[in-house]
Amino acid sequence: MDKLLMPMKFEDDRVFYMEIDPKLFLHEFSSIFYSNYKDILGNRMQFIDANENQVELMVKKENIFGYILAGFYNLVTLYGLEEGGWLKLVYVGEDIFVFSRLETT
Repeated sequence: MDKLLMPMKFEDDRVFYMEIDPKLFLHEFSSIFYSNYKDILGNRMQFIDANENQVELMVKKENIFGYILAGFYNLVTLYGLEEGGWLKLVYVGEDIFVFSRLETT
């Protein structure tokens, strides 16, 4: 991964956790994160891990919440999260999120 992509220091509101539950229909972004960044987020986002695996997600932006609409099950399959789990994500800008840690339940 391009080291220039990762800032040396992140603001706390750029780091958040997302629960992955394949049984749920919608998955939303953290409300604190979303309220701070909704105006600069696009409708397509890239999730990238340390091994440079990428998953593109389509997002529905509402006034208060942002939801993942498409690409979610690619994330579940790639990381073996069929039983669920948690992702720790870092927003690095330009609709790119990096996994800083991945946990399964």
